[in-house]
Amino acid sequence: MTTAGHSKPENGTRFEFVLAHAEADRARYECAVLRSEHEWSVTIELAHGDVTIVSAPESLPDDARAQLASLAKVLAKHASDEPWPRRVLRWRQPGVR
Repeated sequence: MTTAGHSKPENGTRFEFVLAHAEADRARYECAVLRSEHEWSVTIELAHGDVTIVSAPESLPDDARAQLASLAKVLAKHASDEPWPRRVLRWRQPGVR
């Protein structure tokens, strides 16, 4: 997956969603979840209002998985009014959902 420099944060978690495939009512994103100590690659599918994690390593921490799912739900909800964005980048501080 190509990201903007794979910039790992010193603290917190960085989430990068890159559009891999889109149709009018659904999209597939390749996601990078980055922390200072590690990076994980996750594939998700979004339909308007619905999120499915297609593949994610078991080593992905539960809090990062929950944050990723939460961000993906917001992305899926907003996409019902707009085209699927090509790239979305978010950063979360430790302990923030």
